[in-house]
Amino acid sequence: MKDKIQVLYFGSSTCKPCEYVKPIVKTMQNVGWDITYVATEDHPDLVTNYDISSVPAFIKLIDGKEVGRHVGLLPLKTFKEFLEKPID
Repeated sequence: MKDKIQVLYFGSSTCKPCEYVKPIVKTMQNVGWDITYVATEDHPDLVTNYDISSVPAFIKLIDGKEVGRHVGLLPLKTFKEFLEKPID
């Protein structure tokens, strides 16, 4: 299923929790998850389109449609559960 899922990871260069979560994101990218970093200061259009009001924020997409969202810092186990959670 992970080959069909794309995750947008919204963050900011001034966000400390975003820095803490980077190694967790990298770990999941290394096992094949498609996770794209979106710098909020560089992409205000995407921030508006996805209604991002706090970072870090993770938007899980299938075929460009949002199927899941998590906002805030999370440990590896929780991030993995978010990614692997079945889609209804």
